[in-house]
Amino acid sequence: MIFAVIDTNVFVSALLTKHRDSATVKVVEAVLGGRITALKSPEIVNEYHAVLARPHFHFPEGAVERILATVEADGLDFSAQSSAEEFPDESDRIFFEVALAGATLGTKLVTGNLKHYPASPIVVTPSQMVALLIQSSSDSDERSIGGGHMSTKCRCCGSTSYGSGCIHSPTRKHEHRDDEKR
Repeated sequence: MIFAVIDTNVFVSALLTKHRDSATVKVVEAVLGGRITALKSPEIVNEYHAVLARPHFHFPEGAVERILATVEADGLDFSAQSSAEEFPDESDRIFFEVALAGATLGTKLVTGNLKHYPASPIVVTPSQMVALLIQSSSDSDERSIGGGHMSTKCRCCGSTSYGSGCIHSPTRKHEHRDDEKR
């Protein structure tokens, strides 16, 4: 599982592009498909609503609703971790500080505007996130066979355990892709 704070500009770019194979589209598809869990805060969700509802964009209503519903339902709530960094636009601070708060999960901040954020290994472009997704896919394909079934990693913490005990899952249970098949 990959955890990321998604800068609003990534959603905007994905909705505006005509190129379905663009990195921004792949990142949004990964959020919608559950391969990326979005970290959020009330301020971030409010910005998503405000920006994606701007009438001059003419975004398809269903696409915006699906993005917002997915982030709100499946995203993890985090409080910002204060940072002394300076930002050209203070409204970008919350994205960076929520990503900092999720650092123990390996959280990344995905943005199309690197110059808006401090130079940091947690800040990545959509193309860099796609590379992480590809790497994660090849890692998760390495499954071990045990007990007569395929053992996969928990979506929330990466453990191969099943049942209760996942501190990152809202249900406190390990969640695996193969759970639906059981």
